[in-house]
Amino acid sequence: MIKVKRRKFFSGLLGLMGVTGAMVQGNQTTAQVRREIEVSNPEAFFRNIGSNRTLKFISPHYNLSELSPELNWANAFMEEDFDGYGLVISGVENLSLVGANPTASLISLEAGYPNVITFRNCRNITIANIEAGHWPKKSFCSGSVFSFVDCDNIILDQCILFGCGIYGILAQNSSNFQVKGSTIKECTYGIMALQSLTNLLVEDCQFYHNESYDTMLRATNIRGDVRFKTCQFFENSITDYNPNNNYFFWFGDEGSSIVVENSTIANNEFINLSNDSNRVKLVESTVENNTGGGP
Repeated sequence: MIKVKRRKFFSGLLGLMGVTGAMVQGNQTTAQVRREIEVSNPEAFFRNIGSNRTLKFISPHYNLSELSPELNWANAFMEEDFDGYGLVISGVENLSLVGANPTASLISLEAGYPNVITFRNCRNITIANIEAGHWPKKSFCSGSVFSFVDCDNIILDQCILFGCGIYGILAQNSSNFQVKGSTIKECTYGIMALQSLTNLLVEDCQFYHNESYDTMLRATNIRGDVRFKTCQFFENSITDYNPNNNYFFWFGDEGSSIVVENSTIANNEFINLSNDSNRVKLVESTVENNTGGGP
C-alpha cells in the first residue's frame, strides 16, 4: 500500500502574493498592491470577497451553511439548489484564499446538491492550504467541491478536496490551471470533470479512495497541454463491470491527449485505462496491480 503523506504548506507563498503586477498610465507606472485581510468566520469571508486581495483564513473551520441565504454581495451570493445553498464567487480577479495556519483550514458545506464553492467569470485565483468538501454527511451528493466556469489562471496549492462531492474539480470553458501538492479523495463520481478546458498541469498530487460508476477522469473538448506529473492514483474504484462503460480516463470527443508523466496508477479497480488509447500518453509512468480486469 502506498503511504499517504500530508505535505507541509510553505510559508513563502504568502510573500509571493503581495503584489499583483504593475499598471502603466501614460508615462507613470503604479504598482497594484493586494490587500491582506484576515477572516475568522464564514460571514467575514463572504463580506470580504473581491478583487486584488488575499484572504487569510485564521480559524480551523468555516461552515458555509451558516451563511444566510439572503446574503448578496458585489461579487458573491448564495445560490439555491435542491437541498440548500452554495457559495458563488463571480467576476473577481487577483484573489487568493490562503489558510494561514500550519494545518489547512476547512471550508465545508452541509447541503449535498450545491457545489461547495462555484467560481464564475474569474481570473487569477489562488487557493492554498485549504481543505474543502461536503461535511459532515457522507451520503449522496450531486455538487462538486470546487466548480470553475469561464475562469482563467487558477492555482490550487497544497489543498485537500474530499467527497461526497461528485468531483473534486469541475472545470468548464476555462483555461490555464495548476494543481500542485494537493489531494482529491472520497469523491463519488470521479476525480475531475474537464469540459472545454485549455491547459492543465497537475503536479505532485495524490488521488485515492474515489469512486465512480464509469470513469475517474472525464475530459470533453480539452485543448493545449493537459498533464499529470509525479502523481499517484491508488485505491480508486469504478463500479460498473460492463467493459464498454468502465474507463479510468474517458474522452468525450476529439481534442488534446492527457500526458501522465513519472506517475503511478496502482491498486485501483477498473477495466480499461481509456476509451481512446491513443490519447493517454504514459511517460515513464507505472500502471500495475490494478484489479477488475484493468492493466
